[in-house]
Amino acid sequence: MNYMSKQTVSYYGVHWDPEGIAFLEQGKVGGNAIGWRKPSPFQVQLPTKGHHCNHQIPLQAPIPNLTHTAFFDSILDDPLVRVMLPIPKTDTGVYFVAETDPNMVELLVMLSTMSSPIFNVVSPMWSIDPKVWVKRLYNSNIQPQVLHGVRPADTDKMVDLAQAAATSPSKLIFSGSEDVVVPRAAKRITTRVIPSNRDFNEILALPWESLGAYVLRKYMRRELEL
Repeated sequence: MNYMSKQTVSYYGVHWDPEGIAFLEQGKVGGNAIGWRKPSPFQVQLPTKGHHCNHQIPLQAPIPNLTHTAFFDSILDDPLVRVMLPIPKTDTGVYFVAETDPNMVELLVMLSTMSSPIFNVVSPMWSIDPKVWVKRLYNSNIQPQVLHGVRPADTDKMVDLAQAAATSPSKLIFSGSEDVVVPRAAKRITTRVIPSNRDFNEILALPWESLGAYVLRKYMRRELEL
């Protein structure tokens, strides 16, 4: 590819060049995870004016302590952890998890830090205007969006958002009461991170932002096995 002429892409996140090199597009510059010094061949032009990149993942951050990566690797097969990873989706990317634990929303906020959000990506369902909020789903392919506090009365709103998310670059995770009817476009998932045999405050204290950068680097180097 001629790197003097950049290819315009419509969202931030990970994009692959013809040589199979992954570039992370965020902010004003893009970079790769293999130490290649050539500039990114991509430039981002979001479909919605006034929107900006909402993640600043420290791709060059040091590898977290072995104790932290060992625990992280032990929960990588957890359905909720997996869908919250800052990597592109491989299916419709729409999920629902029941709020069966009082710490569920706090867990979702914690996991969202893996994508290094500049502004919060976890919002209560009651607070959003779907027509405005849905535009977030087209900003990046590595930053999951979360709506919590979903009730059965939110079914129509949930269906519309799920349909939009299924064709967008972003993943969308709903959380709410167990009796919510999940739209056809969404998948109901569970988590074993809570409750667990570890103190929740200990889990909260893990360096989730660094762990997010760690897993994204592995993905971009094709070293991530899920």
